[in-house]
Amino acid sequence: MMTLFDHEEAMKAFLYQTEKRAREEGWTTGRNEGRVQGRAEGRVEGRAEGKLEMLIGLVRDGVLPIAEASKRLGISEADFRKAMATSAM
Repeated sequence: MMTLFDHEEAMKAFLYQTEKRAREEGWTTGRNEGRVQGRAEGRVEGRAEGKLEMLIGLVRDGVLPIAEASKRLGISEADFRKAMATSAM
């Protein structure tokens, strides 16, 4: 027969395991949500970088004037020139 002490210890152990499992599930959920958000942000940044590099290439090839390229990016011509100067292309 279980004593009151044994019953309390069993309840403490059960609650500890339940809380531990909930914490681990929370960590897993948070990690997964973070990965999804990180991938989405990475895609957005990658598209923006790709657009910039494409426009820089078109300007350097003489296909597109700097004024039009900067307008398409929504930045000033001065900022576009800075981006061109730091571009690896």
